[in-house]
Amino acid sequence: MNKLITVLMCCTAVSLSACSKQANQSEGEQQPQSQQVAANKFSTNNLADIKTDTQLIDQISTKNVAKASEFQNEMMKAMQSGQADKVKQTLTSMLPFIDSFNNELAQAQLKSVEVSSLRDKLIQMNNLSLKMVEQTTATPPNPVEVKQTQEEMATLQKQLLEQQKRIQQKLS
Repeated sequence: MNKLITVLMCCTAVSLSACSKQANQSEGEQQPQSQQVAANKFSTNNLADIKTDTQLIDQISTKNVAKASEFQNEMMKAMQSGQADKVKQTLTSMLPFIDSFNNELAQAQLKSVEVSSLRDKLIQMNNLSLKMVEQTTATPPNPVEVKQTQEEMATLQKQLLEQQKRIQQKLS
């Protein structure tokens, strides 16, 4: 179980830092209907908008990376102590942070569809990370659910990395 938490927290940290490396989702992904309506107002392939939006998301993520690392360290210590209460307490304290980070991302006034997709995937990764922590700290953990969430996270991370390359190519 400790290895799962380590992987999970690393994925969370990667999802935060992926933002600062100008990552994004694959373009074939479906967006929620509210995002599809909003997407009509976004620019596509506008380098100035992509650059500005990327800088905005980078500022938000940079602001939150230290706190995410702090939670990662707290969770590792709690897991190593073997005290289920400490683990649950750390998880409970993470919830408002993740909600706040997701809200900051959601409220960012973006102009480009590319970076808007990144924002959606980062929010999704944050939510999957919390889901994974909850699943792995359950007594007993359900291995089927844990594996399914791991697969979702791996797929999402792959999409983020692929899109990161596409955005970097556009900006270079």
